[in-house]
Amino acid sequence: MACLLAVVAGLAACKSEPQVKLVRPMPTVSDAADKTPEVTGGVLPNVAPETLASRLLGGLEPLPGLPPAYAVDTTEILRTDPAMPKLDRAVRYTLKGPDHTNTVTFYLHKTAVDAQEDFGMALAGATQSERVEGFGYTARVLNFGSADRQMGTTRILVLTGQAVIESVSSVAAQSPFGDFRHAAEIVRVAIAYFEDVVRR
Repeated sequence: MACLLAVVAGLAACKSEPQVKLVRPMPTVSDAADKTPEVTGGVLPNVAPETLASRLLGGLEPLPGLPPAYAVDTTEILRTDPAMPKLDRAVRYTLKGPDHTNTVTFYLHKTAVDAQEDFGMALAGATQSERVEGFGYTARVLNFGSADRQMGTTRILVLTGQAVIESVSSVAAQSPFGDFRHAAEIVRVAIAYFEDVVRR
């Protein structure tokens, strides 16, 4: 927890995640929908969403590279999401992990422009989001608690070409948010897997 607080506060780097840090809170929705993403992972080729979904689900191992604390429990394909009106389809992995909930979702779009617009839309309803550096792509973290204060959630959204990758950690009431470290290590695996799938 001390590690999470240090990262969120922008203080000393967390030893377990030294290369990931949060920067300034995002004050407006226009900031959320970046026009020039800080992509450093290279330009990804455009692939038909149905092909991407098939490749994501068709590997020898579902979501390869997960740390030992995690295992894939279920997979599903989603066709709509109110927060992403330009979504073509999504692939979601629900994990058995250290938190109450650990999921990773690949929101697949026909074009990178559609994904970028939906990335902004997904952030538009958030009361506050913060920029995250160190994933190689535009990334934001959203922290919030449930209305009954029984659950805290951390969502990391990463814009990767024509996909928005989301990692979610939800924990019980001992924390107002989810576990940033857990969400970050899951999304790292998801990014690497998506890059491999796109370039096949």
